[in-house]
Amino acid sequence: SEGAFSGHCTFKNIVLSESLEYIGVQAFSQCYHLEKITVPQNSQLKHIDDAAFYDCNNLEDIAFPEGVERIGINVFLSCETLKNINMPSTVKDIGLTAFEPNTLISFSVDFRNPYYCTDENGILYSRDKRTVFASYQKITDEEIVLPDTVKKIGAQAFVTSPVKKFVLPDSVREISFEAFGESAVENINIPYGVERINDYAFHYCASLKEIEIPKSVQFIDSMAFDSCHVLKKVVIPEEVKYIAGDAFTDCDALTIYCYEDTTACYYATENDIPYVILEYPDMSELDALLYKYNQLD
Repeated sequence: SEGAFSGHCTFKNIVLSESLEYIGVQAFSQCYHLEKITVPQNSQLKHIDDAAFYDCNNLEDIAFPEGVERIGINVFLSCETLKNINMPSTVKDIGLTAFEPNTLISFSVDFRNPYYCTDENGILYSRDKRTVFASYQKITDEEIVLPDTVKKIGAQAFVTSPVKKFVLPDSVREISFEAFGESAVENINIPYGVERINDYAFHYCASLKEIEIPKSVQFIDSMAFDSCHVLKKVVIPEEVKYIAGDAFTDCDALTIYCYEDTTACYYATENDIPYVILEYPDMSELDALLYKYNQLD
């Protein structure tokens, strides 16, 4: 049940019974001596609740049997010695930051699972690869190119990621809460089609230097770029209609590039952020060509 062994367990190895169906919230959290959990392959275990093994920082080994359906939020957060995880085909719900981000040697999902799949980098996707859920495996590549099926970067998907460059496909329409928060990202493109930069999306990206907001974006939400201390240049188009007052808090090096009499221009003025007024391009030559084109039979 909830908190059953939390902070009090001195065992190194625990063997769970075959009949056990549920592990409660923080049931084994902060069991600092725990190294191995053995779950019988014919176990009835279905549900591991939130933070069940939180901060078991010597836990090295656990194997999930077929039948497990839910892994809760923060279940293995701060279990920094866990090495290899394979999710069974029956898992249909993996909570936010279920595993300490980016520390596992390998992370995979059984190929028969109808809800999730992974790639060679251990990135967790929905089965159709339209949503990125998480990045649990330790990635050594400096650049990650996401597949052109991806439409949504889920909440905390790449939080604390060591990757320096992300290439997002044009299909992406949503960058969710804290999607790249506290990551090492230096370079990223935001595709045209994204309408909102959600709360904390790039919070504390300490290496992010420059970003261009596409014309499709209308909202930049709370703390979206908070504490990006080396962020020097943000280009914000006139289409952006709302910028939260704390969207660029503690961005000490920031200059906003914007058009006159726009939301971005007013935001920069009100928050004492240096800004540069952009000039609208001369469209007369293009307009003339379009006029000629429209006259064609």
